[in-house]
Amino acid sequence: MLEFVIVSIMGMNKRKITAVTIFVTTIFIFGASTVFALSGATVPSAESVLTDNINDQPVGDSAEATQSNQEGAKVSSTTAVSQQAVDGQAQPTVQNKQVESGLVMTRSGNTTVVTDGTGWLATFTDGARTVSMRGSQRTFSEPGAVYTVTHNVWVRLLEAPFKGVIDEAWLQSKVSDTSLDALGIAMQYISGAPTLTDASNRTYASDADYGPIGPDGIRQEGSDFNDYLGVDYDYNGVSDSYEIDQLGALDCSGYMRMIWGYRLGMKLTNQADGMGVALPRRAVQMYASGPGVATIAQGSDARANMAKLQPGDLVFSDASTDDGTAIDHVGLYLGKDSAGNYRFISSRKTANGPTMSDIGGKSVLNGTGLYAKSFVAARRL
Repeated sequence: MLEFVIVSIMGMNKRKITAVTIFVTTIFIFGASTVFALSGATVPSAESVLTDNINDQPVGDSAEATQSNQEGAKVSSTTAVSQQAVDGQAQPTVQNKQVESGLVMTRSGNTTVVTDGTGWLATFTDGARTVSMRGSQRTFSEPGAVYTVTHNVWVRLLEAPFKGVIDEAWLQSKVSDTSLDALGIAMQYISGAPTLTDASNRTYASDADYGPIGPDGIRQEGSDFNDYLGVDYDYNGVSDSYEIDQLGALDCSGYMRMIWGYRLGMKLTNQADGMGVALPRRAVQMYASGPGVATIAQGSDARANMAKLQPGDLVFSDASTDDGTAIDHVGLYLGKDSAGNYRFISSRKTANGPTMSDIGGKSVLNGTGLYAKSFVAARRL
């Protein structure tokens, strides 16, 4: 049983919504299901065993495939495969292993792809905690957004970076896990999102702002996850006090730290160097020293390598013209949208908060828009 929130909002501007009607309904899933706009939430826990996603994995070609997804993708015996599609291209198999459970594990490059009798089940990446995993099909949308993103990929998080050995019991338990993943959590802060509170009546998710308006009339940067929450946060004995005027606000990197740190339990740091284990405060620092692995290196032709992206990957841009070539924006890759574009979600000034829409620049990495032209790198946490 899953809780879903279906949000119907008239009006295209994120902050000028003319009418809002929110319906909360509980749905039992027996066939293909679709999540519109926002997944219903439970009070967050610092859950550390979740999964990551692959961009172009199939959503199921038959009713049987969909039924298997909904019922936890029960495994069945299958034969070993000789080639596996990785990063959108057929790659030669390095190692192929069939285990008693009926799962087939194929090593190719720095990934391990797991298949079962239905097809693709999960993708693990060496050095990353995120795991792409097959689940029920969902559609991500936002009031005012023209394009949607639909796929059956869920993003979960391992307790430690992947080192080549798969815990099959963990994998099979997570296939049927219907708790919110990273993508579902990200949608809890977009335009029209309902306000959710924890046991202490503190708001932990809502339609978030970007930041307060400065003297120049422009939204200010600097709103971190603890500013949104209205709590001081301790970093190994050093306290970071929240800013009262930033309550309920998240800038681009603060938004990522809310999703991956506060909500999913990834280690955070207030230092510039994350040392590969903690998520730093600024976008440029997240790319340079954050957890995981760089899947698209800065300095390479980022747009030529977009096929390497998986849902959940952090995507980085050099969108500002007043700071040289430094990375200055970070978002979360959602997947290919209904027009075939590589769509991401991020918090930005013009939209005044997190959005997957095209307010303040198209939220796609291909084409000729601001973020497409300034897309420079990606990291898988």
